[in-house]
Amino acid sequence: MLRKKARKKLTGTIDDYKFVKVKWLDTLATNEWMSIGKATRLQPAICYSYGFKLKQTREKITIFADYSEDEDGLEVGNLNTIPAAWVQEIKKIKL
Repeated sequence: MLRKKARKKLTGTIDDYKFVKVKWLDTLATNEWMSIGKATRLQPAICYSYGFKLKQTREKITIFADYSEDEDGLEVGNLNTIPAAWVQEIKKIKL
């Protein structure tokens, strides 16, 4: 039987989290037939994600795009955790 984990409330308010734009690289996958020359020229996809920075370590950055606040605290949703090695740039966005 699977147990549901209790949802963890965060401390503070949304103002405690910086809104950022993360530029990062992602895998480019294709199933088409192509020449060796074309295949060797393929590059990773350049991606952009926007959200509130929840946590950043040497290994990863986690951002969230959705949140809700009530008397019990802050809950977050729509999270992305991106490996730090894939991150090209992080810019703070002023709201």
